[in-house]
Amino acid sequence: MAAVLAELGGNDAAVLRDRVLQVREQHETAGYKPRLSYDTLQVIAFCGTLRSSTIMCFAPSTGAMVSLGELPISVSAASIAVVGQRDLYVCGGQAGLNARPTDKVFLYISAQNGWQEMQPMQTARAEAGIGVVDGFVFVVGGVGISANGMGLTELDSVERFDPIHNEWNYVSSLPVAQTSCAVAVHSRQLFVFGGQLTSSVLLYDVAANAWSEVAGLASPRIGCSVCAGSSGLIYVMGGTDSRARLVAGEIYDPLQKKSVRGFAVSPLRTRGAIARVGTRLYMLGGQSTARHGPGTEIQWCEETDIDIGWTLHDSHIPADRCDGLQCSALILSNGCAVLLPK
Repeated sequence: MAAVLAELGGNDAAVLRDRVLQVREQHETAGYKPRLSYDTLQVIAFCGTLRSSTIMCFAPSTGAMVSLGELPISVSAASIAVVGQRDLYVCGGQAGLNARPTDKVFLYISAQNGWQEMQPMQTARAEAGIGVVDGFVFVVGGVGISANGMGLTELDSVERFDPIHNEWNYVSSLPVAQTSCAVAVHSRQLFVFGGQLTSSVLLYDVAANAWSEVAGLASPRIGCSVCAGSSGLIYVMGGTDSRARLVAGEIYDPLQKKSVRGFAVSPLRTRGAIARVGTRLYMLGGQSTARHGPGTEIQWCEETDIDIGWTLHDSHIPADRCDGLQCSALILSNGCAVLLPK
């Protein structure tokens, strides 16, 4: 949260701090006796295309694979993001018997190990990109319900969520619709990769509320995943090219706005996830091998050792949860009441 508060103005920072504290106090309900953790616990929360009422978490420090409290509905292909390191939002996805896009939004309350329903998005969407700038959540493109209500359509709309006022507003639309795109944030800008089978990269400038196309990747790809490194470089992992071949990783420099070099990934994978915890990068799940079978592996490396190789973690992603992953690092920190696995 400190990083978010530092970027916000004094009044807004105070409001956000008060809101988080109030939410935690409200959910320390009678009859619920959570165990207290006085150590910082950092986990990687992830969800994919399996319809479920739980969000899974991987704890790199312990190797534990646990699920957060039950969502009010079962969803798949939702978008997840963390605001202020401890507020986890689940936005949209597919829900119901017909797995149609939903506009539902939920906030995870660690003190309760449960979820609070927030103001819904203005457009129901699944498989959307997501990023956080200045404490605001931006949901990008995705798949929505067609105008006649009968089918699905790719979306070019973008929405911004204000956690302080619990409201959504449209911002400038994408130049072209994007589905299953990967979003990274650098210097108050969103970089969008792989929402179409292309090497191009779209950039959204928050201050200008405007989109532009910048120099792209060396390899066209769709189904990739991205994360920003501690140095500001963006790591782009996997995906498939125009011949449905699996492709390796690239490092994208958001200052130069171009791909600077590649890096090896083994096994190659698509529709997986990548996250950073400290200076370590973690690759989770996806589809791998020539037949695009489930890739249950979790691998990690230090950012400085990305050319040396990746280490296979002892833990694995459940095989039925490997596909279409989105993930975000979440901190449950000192003095926060959390439900710990028994």
